[in-house]
Amino acid sequence: MAPIIALVILAFLSSTLHLVIAGLLYGVCLGFIYSTILIITVRRAPPERKGAANATYWTAVDVGMAVGSMFWGFIAASMGYQLMFILTIIPLAAAIFIYYNYRLSNVA
Repeated sequence: MAPIIALVILAFLSSTLHLVIAGLLYGVCLGFIYSTILIITVRRAPPERKGAANATYWTAVDVGMAVGSMFWGFIAASMGYQLMFILTIIPLAAAIFIYYNYRLSNVA
């Protein structure tokens, strides 16, 4: 939820302090999220495929950054940054929803 809060702060920021707070919050969250997802990815891979799992993960991160940057750049150019930051909450919320539904269905 913290990345969503950071995006809301970015969408409605009115001072440099808000920008710094949003950047710190988002950066810390990404640091935790990237390492956690990498650990989950590598743990689920069989021992002989751990290297491939690691490489696939980082390739997906890089491709996602490249494609996402271009996509959201077009959105920002055509609709403005405020709406872009608001719209970026949608895929983030969907990913959180999918993850928790997956976790709940595999707990039982």
